[in-house]
Amino acid sequence: MAKSNSFFSIRRGSTKSHTFSSWQGRQVTKDRVINVRNPRSVAQQSQRMKFAAVGNFYKYLKFILNHSWEGVSYGVNSYSKYMSLNVKNFKTASMIIPEYGSKVAEAGTYQVSEGTLQAPVTAYDDEDFAFRFLVRSSEAGKLLLSDIRSQMFVGDPDYITFVGLYSTVEPDGSPAVSYQTKGFAVRLHNPSEAGSTEVTSDNWKTLFNPEFINITEEQFGVVIDTSNPEAMGTLTISAGKSEGEYAIDTSIYMLSYGAIASKKEDGLWKRSTAVLANTPDLQALVAPTNASNAESWPVGADYILNGEATAVLD
Repeated sequence: MAKSNSFFSIRRGSTKSHTFSSWQGRQVTKDRVINVRNPRSVAQQSQRMKFAAVGNFYKYLKFILNHSWEGVSYGVNSYSKYMSLNVKNFKTASMIIPEYGSKVAEAGTYQVSEGTLQAPVTAYDDEDFAFRFLVRSSEAGKLLLSDIRSQMFVGDPDYITFVGLYSTVEPDGSPAVSYQTKGFAVRLHNPSEAGSTEVTSDNWKTLFNPEFINITEEQFGVVIDTSNPEAMGTLTISAGKSEGEYAIDTSIYMLSYGAIASKKEDGLWKRSTAVLANTPDLQALVAPTNASNAESWPVGADYILNGEATAVLD
């Protein structure tokens, strides 16, 4: 390695025999490496699969993953935090690996935030494509804001962000899971109105001031149901219902979902820890999709599975 100062400026890049860069303001010249060894053992390709899957997913939810880690700065440090956690915890039983060379995000149980706040509790209704909160009503036949604050906005966060992946559904009803995937986020703010305010399907937008990213208001709705005779109000966050009130020409097919609580204290943002859950339909797709995709990864002249079970990748 040689150090020098170029007459014109610091050179960068490579020629036939040298590679140029800078270090502490000085020119650095190295012999160019031409023949790079590229090992393709099962272990090496398994690790590359994980890096590819985790990296592809990041691009689809970058707007969340760049600042969802409590105590970690925005951007590069957040990216490093996300990558280290998810590569280490990648499991083919709950996460889909990509085809060799694919840049498409595949769904799975990715960790998308980390922090000390209490995490919101969500459930999923596969029939209605809906997130559900069961909020016990303090008054029969009503769902009060105080009920939602104490049971949904636990710990009084500034807002809750619903986040996940979905895919569009073709008109014939078959989900195009791999190639029409989108990351989405919907932020619901903690209302400032009095706790005695009744929450209804007509006023929820005014109360929660929702913000939508990569999903339309028509694809995301809230239903308030207080008809339960045991005075259990249901707050239903609907995402992509394929029929009924929220029907659209191309409905959405939910893949993975979760919720993150955020709160600013003493000038610093606190978060809750969130790991995306897979919807039941996605769970049924993981194993066959991985078996198909893994066969495309080369190991020498052969391919990674060669008829073996996907467990070899864990």
